[in-house]
Amino acid sequence: MTEDKKDCVDTKETIPELCQECTARHKGICGALTAKELLELNKISSQKTFREGLTLVADEEQFPFFANVLEGVVKLSKTLPD
Repeated sequence: MTEDKKDCVDTKETIPELCQECTARHKGICGALTAKELLELNKISSQKTFREGLTLVADEEQFPFFANVLEGVVKLSKTLPD
């Protein structure tokens, strides 16, 4: 871990308010970002809630966004041709 990545984890004032208490903050892509990178990601981020059973992306469809699951469960499945 680089020094500025360590700093962004230890200094809450340097990361966006939304990120400070986020359960996914130290995992996945967010855990690898510097404070400056988190600020940039935060500018294009939003929180969404989806109803149970909803298909978010169908087979053969391009995934149009990046997502962190903050609460609940997401089921990943692949439909085979047979």
